[in-house]
Amino acid sequence: MLLKIHHRTHYRFEHPVPYGLQRLRLIPKENAAQHIVRWDTNIEGGKVEADYLDFHNNHILLVSIDESATEIVVTCDGEVETSDTKGILGKHGGYVPLWYFLKPTRLTEPSKEIQALARASQKEGDDALAALHALSKHIREAVRYDVGHTDAETTADAALTLGHGVCQDHAHIFIAAARVLGASGALCQWLSDAHRPRRARGKPRLGRSAY
Repeated sequence: MLLKIHHRTHYRFEHPVPYGLQRLRLIPKENAAQHIVRWDTNIEGGKVEADYLDFHNNHILLVSIDESATEIVVTCDGEVETSDTKGILGKHGGYVPLWYFLKPTRLTEPSKEIQALARASQKEGDDALAALHALSKHIREAVRYDVGHTDAETTADAALTLGHGVCQDHAHIFIAAARVLGASGALCQWLSDAHRPRRARGKPRLGRSAY
């Protein structure tokens, strides 16, 4: 599938900014499931000071805001060709080892209910990948996608108990349960990591070599 993507973020500041730096994570990476046909990033009201890969293998643009700027506009335009690989993205990239992502966080503590969900999914799959696909299906059935019931501080257990949530809640539950099955996971957020105009959306990255 060929995806044509146009993204624009427009920041307006109440007072002129004397100095500011911002890291942008807005450049997609090549992997087994996607080929970047073309990608352009344009900055109005600032300039790129550095272009590098971080420890998670994210492509980072470090942008300085023009002195006394009252606004900055970030525009991305590109085409990405995707392939159905059943969730397999290939070898883990970045300097952080997969075992690091096995540790639970405050939002992804595996409650008894989450552990039960993981074990039930494990019984349905013939292998680790099949179990993870079954887990994804069970989460969609247990937690209806419904805006307004959760926020950025809602834990995986709370969202599962509510039975309502958004993509971030699905990801947190999936990550917590996947770790019970021995698969590492982390939530990848996109858009920039500062001054977000709204809560960033994300999707799960799964380990064992499933991201």
